Amino acid sequence: MINKNNTIFEEEAVEPSDTNALFVSLYLVVLAFFILLSTISEKDLEKTKQAMSSLTDVFASELGKVIVPPISPGVHSFASVVTIYFDEVEELLKNNFQMEKIKVLRKGSKMQITIPAELLFREGKIALKRGKRNFIKNLSGILNQELNHTVSNLSINVGSRALSGLKQRENYSMDVKRAGFFVKELIKNGSAERSIIAGVAPDAQRNIVIGIVLFENGEGEIN
Repeated sequence: MINKNNTIFEEEAVEPSDTNALFVSLYLVVLAFFILLSTISEKDLEKTKQAMSSLTDVFASELGKVIVPPISPGVHSFASVVTIYFDEVEELLKNNFQMEKIKVLRKGSKMQITIPAELLFREGKIALKRGKRNFIKNLSGILNQELNHTVSNLSINVGSRALSGLKQRENYSMDVKRAGFFVKELIKNGSAERSIIAGVAPDAQRNIVIGIVLFENGEGEIN
């Protein structure tokens, strides 16, 4: 370029500054915001979704993505943990027995399951019926979860006709062995020995009564 004095000189290139870059970014954000307002005023759902997507992209490019952390297992209340345990036990029972033949009672952190002996044990024998070892194994697995440090105490009562008359002594011996066998199966599958109580109770129907009590933070463990 030639000036008035006929002197030739070159123009200096003007480089974009950080301020200009920031201005352009802010301009785009404001523009996207007004586009959103305009779209909302038209009450067009499809356009609103597109505008929201555009606005999200603008902020995502400047600020990055927002990551929502998963909910910690520790936030469950004791009552909700009890529900989780007992719902799983009931589902296990449904998969192993006809529910009309057994009885389930739930109250607070206590559960009582009454199962006729002939559904668990072979007739006149200590051995379990086919598949019932898995029932005990799965029951132990459910109660050993220790969600929120919750622990369980188990009571196993084998109903015996023997206690109602002296003529049933042989049956009494078998009922005692059944109670012991049930406990051994639980311990073999991970249940703590100190948390199980087993015995024989008078019962003409010879039911197996399983009592479950849940305690928070291990406070109810049997020593």
